[in-house]
Amino acid sequence: MYQSRIKDGFKTGNMKKIRKWTIIFLLLSPVLMLVGMRVAWWFVPKKPMVVLAMDKTGLTRDGQEKQPLFWVLKHDRYVRKNGLLYDGSKDYLGLFPLKNNQYIVKDFQNMSEKEVQHIASNVDVTYYIGTSGVSIDVAKRSGFTQRGLTEKDMSFLKEMKKTRKLILAEFNVISSPTKANVRHEFENEFGIRWTGWIGRYFTSLDSTNSELSQWMIRSYMKQHERKWPFTRSGIVFAHENGTIEILDRKTDLNGSEPLIHTFFYGITQLGIIERIPYTGWFDIVQMADSTNHAISAYELMVNDKGRKLLNKSGIPIVFPAVIMHKAKDFEFYYFCGNYSDDKIPTNSSYFIGGQHLALMLDGTSRNQFFYNFFRPMLSSILQQYYNKRSKIDTKKKQ
Repeated sequence: MYQSRIKDGFKTGNMKKIRKWTIIFLLLSPVLMLVGMRVAWWFVPKKPMVVLAMDKTGLTRDGQEKQPLFWVLKHDRYVRKNGLLYDGSKDYLGLFPLKNNQYIVKDFQNMSEKEVQHIASNVDVTYYIGTSGVSIDVAKRSGFTQRGLTEKDMSFLKEMKKTRKLILAEFNVISSPTKANVRHEFENEFGIRWTGWIGRYFTSLDSTNSELSQWMIRSYMKQHERKWPFTRSGIVFAHENGTIEILDRKTDLNGSEPLIHTFFYGITQLGIIERIPYTGWFDIVQMADSTNHAISAYELMVNDKGRKLLNKSGIPIVFPAVIMHKAKDFEFYYFCGNYSDDKIPTNSSYFIGGQHLALMLDGTSRNQFFYNFFRPMLSSILQQYYNKRSKIDTKKKQ
């Protein structure tokens, strides 16, 4: 009996120790996982590649550092020639915010043609994030007169194309204030044509919604008998000539947000999710070159009434979301949306699997778009190009 009690006590003591260490392990496992993800990121080989981003839009330092491009560059360990990671607050050309809503400009404006060509010869990848400039009032105060895509930009892009570098551009790069002749030159060079229409889904079309620009409301009322009959969600379309058309959620749509459908190449080669809603700004662009391909396309979920409204305005129901030209002559992608507008937590880029970590901590619908669509696409495009350039460099050395 005495020996039996000793054995029972021994078993009970062991069970308590097991439970204790189990609890400790469960409490420490998230920390151990994070440490492992961080350490694993440090062991990812650095990939030297010269990336030049052009951003003539941002006036806040906060916005610069959170651009999706720089999240991907850091997460995938792309580095500058000096071996350092890219810094979204300074490693770009365009507007550099200062205090009191002031800024300085660093772009091709004051460079000679020779200097522009020299930069193009040293750059592997360029990404034109935005060229819309700033408001006229701010421009007057800071003396910035060169806005939009410029002749110098086109000179740079032509040299990049000529030397078969990777060119990325996105929403609104060729819209106002870009001059018509520069826009047409860009369209001819890269085989696309902007229809003049941009659009965006709004969760509320109530006139008190601060996200709705007052010029849109005024223009619509001027064109539609001084009426603004919208309070629900819907899609606003704006043409460069000032025309405004609106699809109301209840009367014109079967669904709500525009959907992006990705085709076979994008799914299998770029890792993009097949179907995802998109709520940001987009531009309606057509492919003017048969060698261009649509990786993904927008679809507007309209009913018969909405279809008639779009047909009357010449707005398509299905149109490209991502356009690709990938051939021996050059490599070019146009993202037909404001994909770089997402504010992504920078710190998550320093972890292997950082996208999963960020989704758990900040899984908003907009960030879902970045992590499930834009991040894998951009990461795959850069990786494929890096691999191609590495093979070329290896052959040259042999």
